[in-house]
Amino acid sequence: MLYNATAYVGEEDPVTKQKKKTAIGNVTECGLINYLMESDVPCEELISHRKNPGFKIFDIPFNSGRKRATSVIQLSNEKIRIFCKGAPEVVLDFCEKFHAEGGAVEKLSASKKKDIVEKTVKEFADKCYRTLLVAYLDLDQK
Repeated sequence: MLYNATAYVGEEDPVTKQKKKTAIGNVTECGLINYLMESDVPCEELISHRKNPGFKIFDIPFNSGRKRATSVIQLSNEKIRIFCKGAPEVVLDFCEKFHAEGGAVEKLSASKKKDIVEKTVKEFADKCYRTLLVAYLDLDQK
């Protein structure tokens, strides 16, 4: 999430103007980053990697036509990682596997994809929540 975002950690809350670590930028990304910080994820350190030369290979920014954003980063082990973040019904079309409860990687069937969109996404949409799906793929640098 932190590498496929433009928001960053700042020292002043943009709303209250109080001095505290908070995410600054796109409101959706800020919500996610603030949640991660509250969960003790070292967001500021991880976001700083975005500035390292050669770390971020390229970005395709979000737009309403594509309904997703894509970032490609260089991993330290001669691999690249492609992140895709966007509308679940769009991003799911590119997915073949998912991390199940406990972290196990499982095959993502057509029925599971349909279930995610019809149950989970619609349930959140009915409550006026924004839903995002974040996917990734590791490839050899070659």
